[in-house]
Amino acid sequence: MSRSGRRSIYLRFDSILKVRGDYHVEFGSIVKQIPTNELATSGGVINIPGWVFKALFRDQDLKTINKYIVKKHTKLYLDYFGFDIGDTIPCELTGAVAVDIHHIVPRGMGGRKSMDTIENLMATTRELHEIYGDKEAFKEFLKEAHRSYMETRQPYLEVNPNHEGFDILLNKANYGPQIKKLRQTHGK
Repeated sequence: MSRSGRRSIYLRFDSILKVRGDYHVEFGSIVKQIPTNELATSGGVINIPGWVFKALFRDQDLKTINKYIVKKHTKLYLDYFGFDIGDTIPCELTGAVAVDIHHIVPRGMGGRKSMDTIENLMATTRELHEIYGDKEAFKEFLKEAHRSYMETRQPYLEVNPNHEGFDILLNKANYGPQIKKLRQTHGK
């Protein structure tokens, strides 16, 4: 495979400085010099070819650098919705702070890397990812909520609190009261 055919690596960084045609990029205690023709940057993330990544980072660096790696599907989501690394991203279901970019149809359950499309990615909290994620019974609910979020940019709980998909959260202390209040104002 040619160098240009290899995959790219997306990395968050702490600081970046252009010096005489090269970028000096800081990742915690690690500073790397990267030629400008091998790097693209946007939204607090750099994109470098995989072969450059392997050449730059030795095994002892990988433990430190691992926390800076941004998965491709996460980068796709951030770019589509105009978020930068470090932005607070709302959960598409409740509006709470999202920490996961969830595959609605999972890659590991018959899905593939081709499942990395914006139509199949939604931001969720860790708790909601565990409650709803990878469960066949909730796929249609998640698809509907995600389509709504793509159109309105509002959490689905605010758009349709009466959806039966939220019933599972009624007994949760951190969601139940909010759902009940929204349902009263929306007429259920």
